[in-house]
Parts: sequence; C-alpha cells; structure tokens
Amino acid sequence: MLKDPVYDMVRRTQSDFADILEAIEGDISELNLGLSDKDYAKITDEVDFVVHMAATIRFDGPLRDATLANVRGVRECVLLAKACKNLKCFTYVSTAFTHATRDRIGTELKEQFYPCPVPPDQISSWPKMNLKRPPVVVPAYYEPSPGWSDLSAIYGPTGFMIGVGLGVLHVFPVETDKTLNIVPVDYVNNAIIAATWDTCERRKHGALKEIPIYSVSSTKRGYVWDFMAAVMRSEDCKKLASPLAVWYCYGIEVTNPVLYWLLTWILHYIPAYMADIVCAILGIKIKEITSFRQLYQKFYKMSNVFCYFFNNEWTLKGPSYGQSVTF
Repeated sequence: MLKDPVYDMVRRTQSDFADILEAIEGDISELNLGLSDKDYAKITDEVDFVVHMAATIRFDGPLRDATLANVRGVRECVLLAKACKNLKCFTYVSTAFTHATRDRIGTELKEQFYPCPVPPDQISSWPKMNLKRPPVVVPAYYEPSPGWSDLSAIYGPTGFMIGVGLGVLHVFPVETDKTLNIVPVDYVNNAIIAATWDTCERRKHGALKEIPIYSVSSTKRGYVWDFMAAVMRSEDCKKLASPLAVWYCYGIEVTNPVLYWLLTWILHYIPAYMADIVCAILGIKIKEITSFRQLYQKFYKMSNVFCYFFNNEWTLKGPSYGQSVTF
C-alpha cells in the first residue's frame, strides 16, 4: 500500500516515513473497536490526534451492519479519544449529505448539529445510508497527480468518471441542469488536516466556544451536469482519453427511466454478455473481473443509488464564522 503514488511526495521529503507507522488490527463495528486490551492501552498512552473517517458505504447493505459501523462505531471512537491521556484534537469526517433528506431538497443545508435521534415517522424520508465522504469525492486535482484515485473508489462516483475515460460506461440517469457538489479527494484530505490544526489553534487561544464544523463544497461554483458533459465531449478531453480505452469515450444523460433501461442494455449489458462469451471460449481470465455482466450490474445498481444525490439539489453552507472551504 505504501508504494502507491499518493505517498510519493512524503517519500521525497521523508524517505523513512514507513518506519514510524504502526498498523493495529481492529473493527469499528465491534465494542472497543475490536482492539485488544494491549493495543487499546497503547493508543490511549501514545496518541494525541485522532481522525475518524472509517465507515461502511454499502447503500444496499443490512441496516444493522450500517448502524453498528456508522453509529456505534463513532461512539466507540469518541470513547477511545476521550481515554487518550494527551489528546489534542478528535476530528470526525462525516458527509455533506447527512441531512440531505427528501423534505430538504432545494433548501440550504447548514453545517450545524441537527436534532437527534431521528423520529421513527420521518425515517422514510431519509436516504438509505447517511455516511460517506463529503460531499461527492472525485479524483485528485493536484496531489499526488491530477486524476489520481484509489482503486477502492471504483464503485462510487469516481468509478463513473473512470468508466467514461475507459470507454466502458456510456449511459447515466441524470438531469443535466442540476447543480453538482463535487470536491477532489486532495482538497478533502487537506481540509481535514487544516481543520484539525485550526481547531487546536482556536482552542489554544480561547476562541473556541463550541464544536466547530467545517464544510468543503463546490456550491458557489455552480457546476451542472451539462457543463461536465460538455467538457467530456470536448476535443481537448478526447485527447486525454486513456490508452487503455476499449471503446469510444462518451456519455449519454437521460431522465426517462425506460430509455435509460433500454440504452443500458444496448450499450452496457449486450457488449458485456458478448465479452463474457468471448473470454469463456478463448479461456481468457482478466484479473479482478470474474464477469463483465456482473461488473455492469454493480455499476447499474450504484447509479440508481447515486442518482438521488445527482438529481436533487441542496445548498451547502458553512457556519457564519467562515469555516467553509470552496473548491
């Protein structure tokens, strides 16, 4: 993992950085984060900064599993941080869409604490899962290199962008006039570090009277799907197509569910079945791809999940004391 290009910059400035890292096995869905007594004591004795951003992002997973990891797991992390003898700051990474409920579509989402727990009669208006990285995280803008992305993000919004660049994804159920809230992953990571530093500085100088909330969004930029589609269809963008592309790189945006289903079969599923048949006849095995049909099924399922966030608008606004970061 440490050989990934994302660590190139720190490797150049501190070549032995790996020697000071120590991995500890745990599980956020378990009590005490699944840590042994020895590891728990070691952390509370030695750690002074805690950044919690682990979560399950399976929108179709069992609700019980999501609750244990994303709700109880946060509580366990807070208890661990409180037990740290020299704690300076606990940073919790949530999502800009935590309260992006159906009854708030078209309204302003403020970076503040909302009443909790959720009344049972309102649960039906909430998205299936409410924890992920804020807001929609896309490939890097600058660090470690433009366009960098972790492979674990392949089945999220990043995967859709990569899919277009590889010529394997062509149809998307989106409304082109809707405003996008996207932020490059390096902006998010840098904001996390900056927020931790800012919190410590504010507390040091007695300027922190409440728990600060920091927002990172592209709301003020006003990016819409139509703009993104125009960029992807431009001649300049075509020149940047990956040499690994298997087909023409383009995207078709549709709002009609029947048309979306039809085009998905024509441009995704039928080619996938043909590719599976050819691979089976020739005995070709592609690493990490057992079936092209199953791969497209995953993307189809994820596109239906993310279309809720892509086809609705919320204005993300930071607190009045200017802690928002705009890309």
